[in-house]
Amino acid sequence: MGQYYINDGKNMGLTDRIIEIIKSANKYVKLSSFIMEDHMVVTELCRVAESGKVAVFVISNRNNKEGEEYKATSNRKEEMNVEGFNTHQMFLQKLFYSGVHVRLLDNLHAKFIIVDGESAILMSANIASNSLVKNVETGISLADKELKDLELVFDTMYNYADIVQFIKSDKSDVVKKSMRKLPNHIFEEIKGGIKLTAISRFNTNLSECHQTTIYESIIKIIDEAHSFVYIVSWVFKDKHNTLIKLKKSIFNAVSRGVKVSLFYNEKVPPFNQTLQNQFIYEMGSKGCDAYSCINNHSKCVLNEKNGILFTANIDGNNGLLEGFEVGCLMDNDQHKQAVKHVNELEVSTK
Repeated sequence: MGQYYINDGKNMGLTDRIIEIIKSANKYVKLSSFIMEDHMVVTELCRVAESGKVAVFVISNRNNKEGEEYKATSNRKEEMNVEGFNTHQMFLQKLFYSGVHVRLLDNLHAKFIIVDGESAILMSANIASNSLVKNVETGISLADKELKDLELVFDTMYNYADIVQFIKSDKSDVVKKSMRKLPNHIFEEIKGGIKLTAISRFNTNLSECHQTTIYESIIKIIDEAHSFVYIVSWVFKDKHNTLIKLKKSIFNAVSRGVKVSLFYNEKVPPFNQTLQNQFIYEMGSKGCDAYSCINNHSKCVLNEKNGILFTANIDGNNGLLEGFEVGCLMDNDQHKQAVKHVNELEVSTK
C-alpha cells in the first residue's frame, strides 16, 4: 500500500517524511530538487554526509526562479540578482563543502528523494521553506519496480549532468561543465508507472532526448474519464499554443458529460498571471470549472479510477513538453487519498 503525503500549512506530513527517511539512511541518499533553500533539510543532509557513513548525491538547477522562460546560457548574470538565488547558491556550496556529491542540470525541475534503494518519495515540493512549511504540496511513496526505475532515472541524469562538479578555488567556486547528450533510447526499459519529461529545444544534455510520457499519461487519464477529471497545478499556461492535444482531450471529456475541474494558484508571479488567466478563461468557456487555491503548488491529474502525480506544471513551455520532470501513476490507495485531498481543496475555495 502506497502512502500519500500532504503539506498544507497545518499538516506537515510530507516534510516530516522527508526528514525521517534522510535520518534513516545507512548507505546513501539521492535527492533531486529544482531549489535547495531549506536550512533544515540541507543541515540534515550535511550532517549525514559529514558522518562519513552515508554517501549523499544531489542534483539541482542553477536557475531557481520557477515559471520563467528557460534561457540556455552558459553565464546567467541575470539570475544572480533574482530573489533567493544567493541562498540557493550558498546551500549548494555548503552541501559540496560538507562532502555531498553535487551536480547541476540546466533543465531540471524534478523533485524526489531515494534512500538506500528502499524508500523513495516523488513530490511536488522543492527543498525550500515555502514548500516545506507554507505551500500546499503533495507526494507519494514508491516501491518495487517504480522505485528501481526512479533510481535508474536519477543515476542516468546524475551521470549526464550539465555541471559535473564544483571545484574549490582560492578566489571563487567554479564549475566544470559537460555537454554529454542523453540518447533517446536510454529510458526505453522504463515501462512501469514512472513517467518522464526529458526533452530540450536548447543545446543541453537533453537536446537529443524526446520523452513526454507524463503528457501522454495525463491525456490518457482524461480520455478514460467517465465521471470527473481533476487537474491540479501551480500554474496553467500555454504561451505558444503547444498543448493542443491536452485541450482537445479536455474539450472531448466535457462534451461527453465529464465534470472537468482545474485547481490553480492565483498568486503566481505577474509574468505568469496573464497567461494563466487566458488559459483558465478558455477552459471555462468550454465548460470547465476552475478553483483558485491559495498557496497551492501540488500537481496531479485524477479521474474516478486512476491518477498521476508529477513534478511538472501544466505548461506548454516548461513542464509537459520541455525540461526534466518525473511523474508516477498512483496505486489504488494513493488515488483514493488524492481524490479526498482534492475534494477538500475544492471545499476550501468556497
